[in-house]
Amino acid sequence: MAGSSVLWRYAARGGRFFSRTAVALAVLRCVAGTVVLAVDEPTVKVDMATAEDQDELEISADTMDMDFADRVATFQGNVKVNDSRMTLQSDKMIVTLNSTDELKRIEALGGVVIQEAGTGRRATAGKAVYDVEAGNIVLTEDPRLYDTEKNGSITGATQITYDRKTEKFRVEGQRNEADPSQRPTFKVLIPKDKGKDLEIFGVDKAKKDKEKQGQ
Repeated sequence: MAGSSVLWRYAARGGRFFSRTAVALAVLRCVAGTVVLAVDEPTVKVDMATAEDQDELEISADTMDMDFADRVATFQGNVKVNDSRMTLQSDKMIVTLNSTDELKRIEALGGVVIQEAGTGRRATAGKAVYDVEAGNIVLTEDPRLYDTEKNGSITGATQITYDRKTEKFRVEGQRNEADPSQRPTFKVLIPKDKGKDLEIFGVDKAKKDKEKQGQ
């Protein structure tokens, strides 16, 4: 125990948790509403039903540290998040609850891969931050987007923001350090046969063409 924080660590050992699992499980249910902690060798699994839309959020990992005082859970090793709209994988993940014990923020670190459910859209990055209230996922550290259904990709960006409500992406390019006056750039690969009417990664090409003509 460090300071006034209460820190619990869970890890599967031959299908068993460390001591006091029953007590910790009861506290977890109180802290995060509908939370179920289960063993699925050799991982720790946490199921959360968010108050916003009752969508179930399932998190699995090798280990989990729970700081009840600060309402922060840290998952490490083979981390995977599942809900109805996406799956997320990373090396480490920090989950924060708000003052009313609802999901507030998810920060994924290292080897981040996000797959949108039911589509060919996939994103990779070194870091991803999900703001639950805003409904945005911000990707940094060499973020990339791929659409396997349309054979498109976006690379070379510094930041990519995905709006889960509108299912659209915003891409911010890299600045030229040698010449700051130049506009930020990134690379978009769009197949030629789909270039005329393709809407990829939430970017409406026809709308962009009209905007150019009006300039």
